[in-house]
Amino acid sequence: MTALEPAGRQALAAGYERVFGIARGVVDAGEPVRGLPVGGLSYAVQYEVLRPTGGAASRLLLVEAENRGSPLLLNALAGLEPGASGAPSAATYPASVSRILRRERVAYARVQWQTGIAASVPATAQGVGEVIVRDFARALRATARRRALIGVSQGAFFVTTFLAEGFNAQRGSRRAYDQMLTVDGNGNWMAINGLAGTSPEDPYVRQNGRPLPYRILLHRPRTDPLLVDVANYTDFYRLRAGLTDRGRLPARVRRYDWPSPHQSFAPAIVFGGLRCNGGRQVPLNPLRYGPYLRAVVHGMAQDRLPVSRRFALGPTPATSSTFNGLPGVEVPVPRTDADAQPVGGVRFPEVGLPLGRLRPVSLPPVVTTSSGAVCGNSGGYAPFSPAEVRRRSSAREYLAGYRRRLDGLEQGRYVLRADRAAMLRAAAEDYRAATR
Repeated sequence: MTALEPAGRQALAAGYERVFGIARGVVDAGEPVRGLPVGGLSYAVQYEVLRPTGGAASRLLLVEAENRGSPLLLNALAGLEPGASGAPSAATYPASVSRILRRERVAYARVQWQTGIAASVPATAQGVGEVIVRDFARALRATARRRALIGVSQGAFFVTTFLAEGFNAQRGSRRAYDQMLTVDGNGNWMAINGLAGTSPEDPYVRQNGRPLPYRILLHRPRTDPLLVDVANYTDFYRLRAGLTDRGRLPARVRRYDWPSPHQSFAPAIVFGGLRCNGGRQVPLNPLRYGPYLRAVVHGMAQDRLPVSRRFALGPTPATSSTFNGLPGVEVPVPRTDADAQPVGGVRFPEVGLPLGRLRPVSLPPVVTTSSGAVCGNSGGYAPFSPAEVRRRSSAREYLAGYRRRLDGLEQGRYVLRADRAAMLRAAAEDYRAATR
């Protein structure tokens, strides 16, 4: 990467600024990129950096692998609804986007990598995007001494592919990224380079692609990062997350299983635009993972992550419209209790104090036939009747139980004290709504 050319700036809250522009560079002909032209390739792609303008230096630089050209993980981390979308030159951010970055003393950046979005990345040599993301780390090494590559969903698939194909190794056997965070990754990869084999390249998971185990992802001790992998509940039914949730974890892996859904589109999108569940509207899994994601980033910045927490797995269901099986392979899913809550994992207070059942786990059709076939990322919900909610606990008892569970999560570093008040307010409103 030969140059970062700023084209614009935006003042943000808490002493931060956003700089966006064009990153230019060259992919040498010797790079391990399938389909690369004989003479190599020059590129120009958009980038942005959110960084402090003064004061204490950042502990960690978060570099997001975009999801369809948008910063979805930054949106989730900052709690932006609606979130920013589109290329750095076009995305609109509120000034408050930097408050969580300042609190954790982290900086943020992204660079375009995907063919069809990054004009310089050809469809016949999509591994060029991996080179760009690797060299972006070197270009920004002055911004923060430590770097983490992060992604959610499709962005997480890219991070997994980047790691599996060896692009975290820089010249001199140094790591491009010290840590990686994959939310809804779980070993799933995309066919954008060597992993495509002789098949056409495609920046999405293969319908019958088997997730890669951690021992395959992490087998280069000198350049392996610390890998933080998060699985949401629906990932076990659509993305076969159970295949990477068995056995002993390698020392450089942290795994957190959450009862929340992979994504939380509005009902109008889920049942209208996507026509999930045949267009028949049902309540959606209401759990949100924002506070838990912020705690993970806090742990990454502090080098003090909580211990892994994984679901207790049970038998493989029959392949159906609500479970995306893998031919000839046992794909376990989480066991559930009498209230249809997953057993084990990071126990959100709502799991121990349910106001309804998480059924169906994933909305049909649960498939991965294309990047637009995402119904299975959303989960269903069967709320208890108001009478049942009151029978189980009064409002006072419910909030007291919620506080106790929140105390345990704080002590275990799965949530932060800064999120406590907002979580308790939301819990009180959830109980009121459930008893109306």
